[in-house]
Amino acid sequence: MREIFFLLLFLVLSSCSKIETGISLAPRLITNKIDDAFDFTSKKKSSIKTQVEADLTQSKKEIFKKFIRHLDQVDEMYLKKAPTDLLLTSFYDDLAETQTFIISNFKTTAEFTFKDLSVSEVENFKSFSDKKYAEELSLSKNKKKFVTSRTDSFVKFYEFFLDDLGEDQKRDCSDFVEKNIDYFALRIKTRQNFSEALHLKLLRKETALEFFITNYSGVKFADVKDLEQKKYLLDLFAFQRKFVTTFTSKQKEHLLNKITDIKSDLLKLSL
Repeated sequence: MREIFFLLLFLVLSSCSKIETGISLAPRLITNKIDDAFDFTSKKKSSIKTQVEADLTQSKKEIFKKFIRHLDQVDEMYLKKAPTDLLLTSFYDDLAETQTFIISNFKTTAEFTFKDLSVSEVENFKSFSDKKYAEELSLSKNKKKFVTSRTDSFVKFYEFFLDDLGEDQKRDCSDFVEKNIDYFALRIKTRQNFSEALHLKLLRKETALEFFITNYSGVKFADVKDLEQKKYLLDLFAFQRKFVTTFTSKQKEHLLNKITDIKSDLLKLSL
């Protein structure tokens, strides 16, 4: 369920010829993500897909408007001005607000998912989570592979917007990841702890919905209590302030074209 925000963001930023085509796949992809964790009967899986479609239909125009705002912020920070701490804080706070909005608007889907779970479905969730986090934690203990894996993710994200990165830019990404490798490992452990707590609530048939919604909503910078998370964000801000100074003219042009194309599609879908 946490992946709803990131999946919708991915579909918006995907290389599909039309964003509308990508979004039309969202109900099936989201439903499959949920089913991977619980292994529902085909009947319940179909019902969940119907609910996902309803939640998405109700909220997608507002979601698109929020994504347009984020693209405007990227344009302002990286092309028109510079990514100051004030602009970056506002940007990440707005992203957190968008995540909260999306998760809240799929609350009915979450409620339907958690309703009348069988013992086997709850245990399927535990097995799925245990395997997932065991693999991630195992990778995190191999520093070289972990840094390489995380760096690849950073590079792929930036190359979507900037086209090819130079070797120095890739090295900057790698240095940032290596500097914050303990934080990335800590986040895996935090998500594992959340999954274990959610499993216990589901197993004991306790109210899990609000626990889920609260823990997967975004957190604004001013509300971050975790010192490690705050340090990471400050390091991220410093990295981005430096990184933008390395953009070539070609990369800036590629970024502008990406923003323009995505915004054009989103504006049509948000009317």
